[in-house]
Amino acid sequence: MAKQAKNFKDFESLSNVVLVLNEADEALKNPNRTILDSEIPELLAGLAGIGASGAAAFAAIFAAAAGGAGAKVSGGAVLLKGLATLGMGKGVWAGLAYLLGGVGVVSVGATFIIKKILKDKRFKQETERLYQLACQKNDAIIRAMQKEINASKERADYLNVLNNSLKNIIRAMQEDFGYPTAIAL
Repeated sequence: MAKQAKNFKDFESLSNVVLVLNEADEALKNPNRTILDSEIPELLAGLAGIGASGAAAFAAIFAAAAGGAGAKVSGGAVLLKGLATLGMGKGVWAGLAYLLGGVGVVSVGATFIIKKILKDKRFKQETERLYQLACQKNDAIIRAMQKEINASKERADYLNVLNNSLKNIIRAMQEDFGYPTAIAL
């Protein structure tokens, strides 16, 4: 089974989510705010237009450049080369220098791996935090829509756009988390 591409690949890809969450917060604070007052009207219009197909179009809006891959060195290869240098009569110091140099290269590689693991863990935690916030803001926007039943058409449209944008964000995050589609909004 092929692994599905993530909608959110790195911290940069979450930046638009933060913008939408901040806009939802402003909408809840100011009952007169409309899409014309919004800081991100184009983003909201794009997100709201995605509809139920969500993920495929979402990836186009939230696309981020993939990170470069670092070079890696096999620790076993370094060990074998160092031992071979020792056994070839080049001297104990030459072999030890090669082994110690290899340990340095391997430890640098291990440092990069540890950093990536920690970064991935922080990214997952931040994604989960933003997911919870998006759910909370979406509920608050729905309550505001119900409360402001007699609001102007511009205000109603604005709240509807925010509601659809938040639903699409939540749906895309649920797909990234691997939730079954039956659970998705």
